[in-house]
Amino acid sequence: MIGTLFFKELREMLRDRKHLLVTILLPILVTPLMMFGVGALQASAQQERDQEVLRYTLIENITLPGLRDQLAENPRLDEVALETIGNTQEAITQGELDFAIQISRDNDQYQVDVDYKDTAIGQSKLARIRAILDTLADDIIADRLNHIGVEQNKVDAFLAPIVLRDNNLASRQENIGQALGSFLPFLIVIWMISSAIAISSDLVAGEKERGTLETLIISPVPLMDMVVGKWLVITLAAWFAGMLTLVSLWGATAVIGLVINNSDFNELLSVFSFLTVMVAAVVMAPTAGFVSAVFFVSASFAQSFKEAQSYASGLMLLFFIPMFATISGALELSGPTSLVPIMNTSLAFTELLKGTLAFGYVIPIVVSNALVIFAVLVGAVALYRSERVLARQ
Repeated sequence: MIGTLFFKELREMLRDRKHLLVTILLPILVTPLMMFGVGALQASAQQERDQEVLRYTLIENITLPGLRDQLAENPRLDEVALETIGNTQEAITQGELDFAIQISRDNDQYQVDVDYKDTAIGQSKLARIRAILDTLADDIIADRLNHIGVEQNKVDAFLAPIVLRDNNLASRQENIGQALGSFLPFLIVIWMISSAIAISSDLVAGEKERGTLETLIISPVPLMDMVVGKWLVITLAAWFAGMLTLVSLWGATAVIGLVINNSDFNELLSVFSFLTVMVAAVVMAPTAGFVSAVFFVSASFAQSFKEAQSYASGLMLLFFIPMFATISGALELSGPTSLVPIMNTSLAFTELLKGTLAFGYVIPIVVSNALVIFAVLVGAVALYRSERVLARQ
């Protein structure tokens, strides 16, 4: 009976073009465009900032040896005569000037005050000035050490008495996997949620609105069979949307790697391989079942498709909590985290990409999600036995 109901609901879902749009077309088109399109725009904007010629004016109450020459030699800095500027801070605020650099001295210490305006999240404009000042500071220290008789071959030891030589033993795959794992699970879960919301709203609240759900309930079909049949269709749609997200990203990465023949993309493909995508399909399946069960129940409270969408919007915010926790990178897959739905599969996916997934965690992940899903579906059956819930005015 479950199989009969499953294929009935599946046929109805496939007849609706908006379901196909949410489940198939959008994950295929939007996700690669969002990832690579936004990434290309950010890279282009950062390159423009890096190549931008910044204007500065130098106010020397005292001469800092070498500063004016160093600034003049930098091709990405352009000096503006102080005489042509009125108020430097006003000029910076209005975008007519990027830096106002003022030099003073307190005993043997030079003081450099830099006024600037920069709201960029990336590398700050001040980095160009700071790099020049760091070089000058080393030169001044070296001159002063030579002046007091320190041999030239010992100057470096005074400038850098401690040299850190770090040796990160994490493999290239682990680094790439951690980077991918910081956002890929989030994208997959988002599309799973979007698909689950759309399908559950129509298969439950939509049928209630059309008056066909009551007919199905009074038929000689066990309520558990009806609930499981509908849940399986929603789960399949959610899982399919999540996997299409992965496959489309993998395909876009492979195509771009072939076109530009870039070593970074080749390394990315070695980690984000098609085999990894297939294993990830299994790893992320419990999340599809969990979100489908939750939105199935929420849609059962609604009397219309629109009302079901409203309930789902609020519930979706709760799912962001475990997702943001995994994005932060502060959590790792462990005994406690393997028991938290969404968080456990997201962390397992990250470990899979890194090549460090301990398959001993698969059992608690599957069991914890299965128990939660079972409890939610049992609650759904109880709701369907309640005429007050189904016939709420």
